[in-house]
Amino acid sequence: MATLQAVKIINNDIEIINGETTVLYDAEALAQILTNKLKLWKGEWFADVTAGIDYLGLFNQKTFLERRFTAIIRNILLSDSRVSKIESLTASFNKSTREISASFQIASIYGTITGVI
Repeated sequence: MATLQAVKIINNDIEIINGETTVLYDAEALAQILTNKLKLWKGEWFADVTAGIDYLGLFNQKTFLERRFTAIIRNILLSDSRVSKIESLTASFNKSTREISASFQIASIYGTITGVI
C-alpha cells in the first residue's frame, strides 16, 4: 500500500518547524484532506470553481436544510476511494450565529478517522 502524504496546514498556512515543512502521513493526511474538502466553498478554488460546497445556496434558503447539508457531507466523504464507510456523522446549524458545524467518523484503508468542521 502506498503511503499517503500531505503538507500540514494550520490556520490556512503551511506549518514549518525549524525551517522544515511538516508532513502528515496516512490517516492524519486523509483526515486533513477530507476536512479541507468539507471546508471548501464552491467557487473558492481558482483551479476548479465547481469544487466545494455551495454554502451560500444553503444559507440563502428560508430554512436551513440540515438533511441536505448532511447528505452533501456524506457524498463528499464517500466519494473518496480510501473511505470504506461512514461510522457516524452529525451536522448542525446555529440559527442565531448562522454557523454550521459537523463531525464525522469514518472507516478507511488507514483505519478509523475522525474529523470536525
